[in-house]
Amino acid sequence: LMFGGPNLSTFKFLEKNNMMEAGLKTPSGQVELQNWLDWNTDLQIETMGLIMNFGHPRYRDYMISKTADLFDTYDIDGIFLDGTLRWQNSPDYSTYEGLVQFTQEIRKRYPEKMIMGEDGYDAIYGLFDLFHTSAGPLGLENYMLRYTRQFYYLAYPAENGSAGIHEIGWSKDSHTINNAKPEFTIPSISIFNGDLEKYGDQIKNKLEVYKNWDLKPVPIMNKNAH
Repeated sequence: LMFGGPNLSTFKFLEKNNMMEAGLKTPSGQVELQNWLDWNTDLQIETMGLIMNFGHPRYRDYMISKTADLFDTYDIDGIFLDGTLRWQNSPDYSTYEGLVQFTQEIRKRYPEKMIMGEDGYDAIYGLFDLFHTSAGPLGLENYMLRYTRQFYYLAYPAENGSAGIHEIGWSKDSHTINNAKPEFTIPSISIFNGDLEKYGDQIKNKLEVYKNWDLKPVPIMNKNAH
């Protein structure tokens, strides 16, 4: 299940839950608005909410509570934190320390559940069981394998390179597809309701290709290494 928490929360939510101070701030103390383009730019002037800081205690506690509620109610296998690359040298709370505390608490309560992250930076790769980046391994292949397994970005399985309505992978020449390296990446397929019936042959073809993918081992991931 994907959480958009590291990306943003709406003003309505923040006001209702008394978390207006939980927004990520620049080093000078200016709050960061959510304001980036989607595929047809109809949100180009939207400022619907704030980019969030996991370091804020009340916000982090909310995310821990929400995660626990989903695990307890629906017994999902894991969570995916969207946009974990969000970082600033914020003057009030550390984004890095907030993610550390969040993952530590979830692992203590639910040691068998999976935690996944998106994009990010070197210091947090080791916090997650699985990770993906929108641009592929980015030259950090061995480094990333040493600390986390990388699965591929959601654009890869689509024949036309589509990554949805607002992501960057919507072309056959997309770097999110061209950078897929079988020796460094766990293959994946995103399936929605009805896809098996509609795209069954394409899915079978992808699975045949994936049989030849062979993730490269590194010493720290090998239990028999000394």
